Amino acid sequence: MCMDTLDDNKTLNIENKSSSQSQLVSTSRSTLCIVCFERQRALGLVPCGHFNVCVPCGHSLKSCPTCGSNIKGLIRIYD
Repeated sequence: MCMDTLDDNKTLNIENKSSSQSQLVSTSRSTLCIVCFERQRALGLVPCGHFNVCVPCGHSLKSCPTCGSNIKGLIRIYD
């Protein structure tokens, strides 16, 4: 085994680890409220159907932060 191959393998392992970590961060971000980024998404907005906000933020909104449609109701989504 030559040193070039060993160095390539180390680089590959580091790249794979970095990719896995960024996927994990991306997945956790995708479940966070898009208003506060602190709590988990828990409400579906009516009539647009977007599932993008937590309960406290959803109750404070008049329009959907994604599409801008007027919110006429909220549906609690349990995971």
